[in-house]
Amino acid sequence: MKKTKLLTSFLLLMIFSIFSIGMASAETTTYAEQQITDSPTVRASEFNNTNNIITEQKDDSVGVFAIPDEYYPGTSTPIRVGDVLVTNSTSSKGLTGHAGIVTDLGGSVVSIGGYDLPLEKISISTWKSRNKNTKIMRYTNSSVASKAGAWAASYYTNYKSVVKYGLINTIGSYEKETYCSKIAWDAYYFGGGVSIDGHGPFWSGIYGPYHFLNEKGFSLAGSWGSNF
Repeated sequence: MKKTKLLTSFLLLMIFSIFSIGMASAETTTYAEQQITDSPTVRASEFNNTNNIITEQKDDSVGVFAIPDEYYPGTSTPIRVGDVLVTNSTSSKGLTGHAGIVTDLGGSVVSIGGYDLPLEKISISTWKSRNKNTKIMRYTNSSVASKAGAWAASYYTNYKSVVKYGLINTIGSYEKETYCSKIAWDAYYFGGGVSIDGHGPFWSGIYGPYHFLNEKGFSLAGSWGSNF
């Protein structure tokens, strides 16, 4: 009887010991797993976030560099789209003086020289070689000026093989005939939405190059050669 009780007690003690060890092992494993699983994940997340911030800062810094200005040859005047160039060096046949409008920051100029001459787009260096005396007339609203320059560029692309030089037409009829200062007027009217000198597109008078020299909204931005 005593042996049976002792054996039973021994077995119960062994079972209790095994159960206790298993619980302790499970708790230890769970805690260790949490340490291994949770901590590195947090650190990795923090590391990735830090890397993302650094990368974004590097990417942002790339866009801070501005394209340097191009200047009119021999001047300190930066080229701006929509500038109207006026000269007395060349007589646009039928008009006193000559005019052109700048269409891009590189200084391309759209104009037409006279009867039997084509609508053309030339470089600013070519313009200067032809026109030793030039005044750069700049519109006060740069957004309007940019739209005017863009219209002139599009006009050249679409009408260079169609339009001819002519003075007997309304100021807004540009599809078949035009003249130098009329191109600039049309560019500001149809591109920039501005009626230069208050005229409408059906005005039949001639808007000459020199009109831009004293026109409201325009100011002298620079010049080269002799004054006129």
